[in-house]
Amino acid sequence: MLRADKLSVKAGHRMLVDALDWQVRQGELWCVLGRNGSGKTTLLHTLAGVLLPAAGEVRLHALPLAGAEPSALARLRGLM
Repeated sequence: MLRADKLSVKAGHRMLVDALDWQVRQGELWCVLGRNGSGKTTLLHTLAGVLLPAAGEVRLHALPLAGAEPSALARLRGLM
């Protein structure tokens, strides 16, 4: 399961996501839609652990992504 708790994402001084509580369970499919420049890629990179959140936490299988070893994250995710 992928989970975001009170997740905030910024691009520079611009707040893209503020205090998001969200989770994806096994077997679920989600889609992120928005206009060009709205922050979709920044949000996905934060959820994948590539970028650090402005606030809050992202967990994969109950383990926080912040501070995880990059090699361990690489084995757990696929990102294009």
